[in-house]
Amino acid sequence: MLSGTALSQSWAPGLALPRREDRDFFNAVVWRVKTGAQWRDLPDRFGNWKTVYNRFHRWA
Repeated sequence: MLSGTALSQSWAPGLALPRREDRDFFNAVVWRVKTGAQWRDLPDRFGNWKTVYNRFHRWA
């Protein structure tokens, strides 16, 4: 994830914020498959569960 300084230098108003790292997304999917948990039970360290779910739904 970008720090506050790096974010302000690489982000311009009107543009979407950078997505979380692809590795975080992949780890979230692996965690969910391994545990069999529901998306809503996804730990916060992987980001918002709904965002991860939507990205997975588009990808799969």
